[in-house]
Amino acid sequence: MLSNRPHNMAHYVLQGTRDNYESGRRVNDPDLIYLRSRYCENVPDSESHDFARKDASEHLDDVADGFVPDWYRTHAPVAMKAGHGVGDYFVMLDFLDAIGQRRRRPLGIHQAMNMTLPGLVSQQSIQATGVWRTVPDSRG
Repeated sequence: MLSNRPHNMAHYVLQGTRDNYESGRRVNDPDLIYLRSRYCENVPDSESHDFARKDASEHLDDVADGFVPDWYRTHAPVAMKAGHGVGDYFVMLDFLDAIGQRRRRPLGIHQAMNMTLPGLVSQQSIQATGVWRTVPDSRG
C-alpha cells in the first residue's frame, strides 16, 4: 500500500493478458498502448507473443479515435487544467453525472466494493503484522 520510493503521480501502467497501456514517464512523453488483436490476429491466446517489441506499442493518440469516448474528449481540455493527471476531474464528473442521472454510472456498488475492500483489508493485515484477513462480501 505504501512505498518509500519517490512517487511519480503521472506514470500509470495497466497490463492485461492480451493488451497493455503505459502512460508517459515524463510530462511530454507519449502514452503507449499495445493491443494484441492488432499484431497477433491469427495467433491463439495459448501461444506466446512479444509484448516487448518496440514497434508493437502505438501512441495512444494515434489510435484514440477508435477507443476514446466523445465525452472524454469534450472534457479533456478542462480536465487538463484541473491538475492531478486529469483523474480527479473525471472521477468527479462520473459522480455528478450519475447522481444527476445524465449518464449511467460506470460501476455498480458491488464492483466498487470489490475494488475497495481488498485494499482496506490489506491495511488491516499490515497493521496486524501480516495476519490473514478475509475480505468481506458486500452482497451480504
